[in-house]
Amino acid sequence: MDRHAHQAQDLDPLHVVAGHKQPDGTDDPTDIDESIQYLTDFNDAETRTTTPTDLYRAVLQEHPRRANPGSALGRSQDRQGRVARKPTGQRIPITAA
Repeated sequence: MDRHAHQAQDLDPLHVVAGHKQPDGTDDPTDIDESIQYLTDFNDAETRTTTPTDLYRAVLQEHPRRANPGSALGRSQDRQGRVARKPTGQRIPITAA
């Protein structure tokens, strides 16, 4: 996603319509910058936390106005919930490191 956000940023768009956004969102191109920052902060928080709940809380603390906090929770569980996804979407358990 980060690579795609940078590619969109390189297009220098006049408007950006997010698929998930606050209802009062402005479709401003700065949304791309905010998405890149969110992804960077998520990855940084992941290195500082050990549980999905801690990761979720860290992300929400830095980005309290995310349009869909449920997505942050789901991603936190995927990344640290000891569950992996095969490319087919089938969930397989993995062991803790």
